[in-house]
Amino acid sequence: MSDTFDKDQKAFVISQLRKATYKWKYRTEAIRKARIDRGVYICATCSKLMMAKDFSVDHKTPVVDEKGFVDWNTYIPRMFCHTDNWQVLCKECHDIKTQHEKEGRKMYRQKTKPKVKTSKKIKEPDEELF
Repeated sequence: MSDTFDKDQKAFVISQLRKATYKWKYRTEAIRKARIDRGVYICATCSKLMMAKDFSVDHKTPVVDEKGFVDWNTYIPRMFCHTDNWQVLCKECHDIKTQHEKEGRKMYRQKTKPKVKTSKKIKEPDEELF
């Protein structure tokens, strides 16, 4: 995270950018391409037909990759991408994809977390005290 933003400022800016994507023409075009009939859309993953209120518009390539937030120069172009990086997913497929991405970030953090070495041996409690 940049030194110029605290957590609250970063969260605010991200929420405003996310709201702005709702007016992004390439997102709208992706929704139009997923439209089968008036008010009926198809999931890009499972091909389930759904109503407009039942889908999520998702980035095929995550905006935040497994390394987490990198910087604004990476985040913003990923957020405002072209039509081929947007997809319409049913809620179930979106939830699965989101969970998979979260687990990937968690595993990455665990792999990169420094290992703490202890040189002291932990003494076992005396059994007689218990």
